[in-house]
Amino acid sequence: MLDPLTAFSLAGTIVQFVDFSCKIFSTSRELSQSSNGASEEVNNHEVITRDLLSLSEKLEASVEECFVDGVSYGGGDEALKKLCEGCGSLSKKILKRLDKLKIQDGAGKRETLKQAIRTLWSHNELSEIAAQLAGYQRQMEIHVLVAFNQSDFANKIAAGLLENRSVFDSAIDAQTLEITALHKDTRSLIIQEHERTRIAVLTAVGKMSPGIVHPSNSENIYQRPDLLQQAQDRILHSLQFPSISERYEQVSHAHAATFDWIFENPNDEDRPWSNFSDWLQSGNGIYWINGKAGSGKSTLMKYLYGHSRTIELLKPWSGPLALHVAAFFFWSSGTSEQKSLVGLLRSLLYELLLKHKDLISTVLPEQWMEETISSSDEPGDRRWNLDKLAKVFHRFRSLSGLKICLFVDWLDEYECPDKNHANITSFFADLAKSPSIKICLSSRPWLVFEDAFRSAPSLRLQDLTSRDITRYVDDKISGHERMADLRRINPEDAESLVQEIVAIASGAFLWVMLVVKSLLNGFTNRDRIADLLERLRALPPDLEGFYEHMLLNHIQPMYRDQASHIFQIISVLQSCWRWMWLGDFATFGIEIIRRTRATIRPDTHRSLLEQV
Repeated sequence: MLDPLTAFSLAGTIVQFVDFSCKIFSTSRELSQSSNGASEEVNNHEVITRDLLSLSEKLEASVEECFVDGVSYGGGDEALKKLCEGCGSLSKKILKRLDKLKIQDGAGKRETLKQAIRTLWSHNELSEIAAQLAGYQRQMEIHVLVAFNQSDFANKIAAGLLENRSVFDSAIDAQTLEITALHKDTRSLIIQEHERTRIAVLTAVGKMSPGIVHPSNSENIYQRPDLLQQAQDRILHSLQFPSISERYEQVSHAHAATFDWIFENPNDEDRPWSNFSDWLQSGNGIYWINGKAGSGKSTLMKYLYGHSRTIELLKPWSGPLALHVAAFFFWSSGTSEQKSLVGLLRSLLYELLLKHKDLISTVLPEQWMEETISSSDEPGDRRWNLDKLAKVFHRFRSLSGLKICLFVDWLDEYECPDKNHANITSFFADLAKSPSIKICLSSRPWLVFEDAFRSAPSLRLQDLTSRDITRYVDDKISGHERMADLRRINPEDAESLVQEIVAIASGAFLWVMLVVKSLLNGFTNRDRIADLLERLRALPPDLEGFYEHMLLNHIQPMYRDQASHIFQIISVLQSCWRWMWLGDFATFGIEIIRRTRATIRPDTHRSLLEQV
């Protein structure tokens, strides 16, 4: 009888034999059912090894290109080369060994059984070689990462990318132009198909109902340039209003060499402000120009809108796409169109479509349909409301192939029904979310605007105009021939006159212009420097006080009631211009009489400033 230890050992041997026998038969079945005569484990080893062999051969080839015979290289490059060679040799060895573990087509059960035994006996050997191969792989990865981390290597890659940047940019521009051309072709085809469908429908309707008026002969408007232009002009005329450019034309032009700094990088000596040139070239969303009353916001906006440098800096942003630029200047003392959101949108839409008439049928499809089927040469009774205009600008947001930059001045002059400017700030914020639209806005630094544009790039104008004001005063006062005579007599007081003007102004450019005009009158009266300083110090240091000084001190008391009446009549006339524009002279006259009787009061000279 066997002792317990021997019996346990024998039992273990029997279990191992049975387990090995089971693996043999299992592997035999797997070999016989395999499509390529190999077990799943052998297949897995082969796939991984062949993949690694391919990668090592590619890496070895790239290393070989960098090696020149007879030249000594660093240890890292030599080690990487040897790793590639070792990996390739070991991969070929394991693939050769794996091929021997496959059975041939038509092999019998005996041969399959033998191959199963070889596969199992080769398990340890294959695992050992695979472990060596994995070691090679890890070493190669480490060498590649170290090489890439070296500054020279990374710099070479970066330099190569920079050298080919123009190639990449050209390729992108070419693709963009191709896409834009395809978009235009597609739009043209859609318009043509739409026109054919319209003509077919009108023809069919005409046959069924001869009494219905439709274009004679169903003439295709796109084949008649004169009809096309007439339809476009009628729509543009309906958008226009008499005072559409009045405020823009009234804004003063910038004095020579003033505001040139806006296109330069912010000066460290100035208070912080956002780089405007960067925003034009690559920025998006809203740029907010804010400043106190009279600081020159409108003059700066007119300068930016009309300057060739603005267009030049916008070109990198627009790229090969069409660039559209438009502007609107709010004015609370003007007509209803000059201070309303409807007037703003009509004006911007008119300006955009006047320069690009081909967009009319795209952004105004309903109005375009009405005009193309109209048999009249006169514009229809088209009333533009906020909903219609907002839909148009929503279509602009979704258009591809164009870029739009808008300049909107005096946002605080917008006359909102609920005395809350949040609706117009929300409108612009939503519009500027489009990557194709950016907007430059200007206003006083009211809280509602500060909250809305807190995260937008911006500048505060009165902080940045001291040099412009000094230049203006030097040109107008210091450069005057009378001032040259006074400077010879009293140079110190002459210099202090200019410095005092700049100091009192505190960035209010309009105040400076009015003060300079008063001092020039002093030159005409042959005032001395002391007289000029007294004249300056007698003027109110703020705009509101200055206006009151001008009105009440320059209009004699006996004429103030008449002046009040004149101001009120002008105000009434401004509110009635729409009927004059529409040619309704009867209504124009009636409204003037009605509003004059309702608004003009005889004792209103005390509120003279409010009327102005």
